[in-house]
Amino acid sequence: MFQLSLLDHLRLTFGAVGAAFARGYGYAIASAVFAVLALVTLLLHLMFDLDASARAHASCAARLWLIREQYRALLSDLCDGAIDVDAARRG
Repeated sequence: MFQLSLLDHLRLTFGAVGAAFARGYGYAIASAVFAVLALVTLLLHLMFDLDASARAHASCAARLWLIREQYRALLSDLCDGAIDVDAARRG
């Protein structure tokens, strides 16, 4: 999910504080722009549910990894002569 580091949080906070006390118009605009960007990023993340897509990808990757390991073990057994080709074809 959308996460801010401590440094990012401090920059946004003190940007707003600096704008309030120093009457810095540039700080106020920059803080507002960054706040809107953070809000838009959060809303997009929540709307498209990117975590579910990542979980589905991880699940599929885990299943494919098991198939790959079984196939590698089969090739190794065939190469070592532990099983013959006809036995491998039968299952």
